[in-house]
Amino acid sequence: MRHAEALARAGGADRSAYAFTPVPDGLESALDYIARALADQAAGRCLPFALVSTADERVIGSTRFLELDYWRGPLVWPPAPACPTAIR
Repeated sequence: MRHAEALARAGGADRSAYAFTPVPDGLESALDYIARALADQAAGRCLPFALVSTADERVIGSTRFLELDYWRGPLVWPPAPACPTAIR
């Protein structure tokens, strides 16, 4: 939540690049966006991050890992593909 104001500023830049993803528009929208991301994290559905510029420590956006799934299989993951038969 501490990044909400900065996220709102980042989302207020040129919005033409955001045609395919939801982006908060204003502080209230950013607070809601973050609250939903944190609720999804608490439910085990995602892992959200604030994107912070290393040059000036400015928040430039956010992202998240989605659809977390815990793999419970043999020790080797992913299974090694079978070698295809050579075509002659």
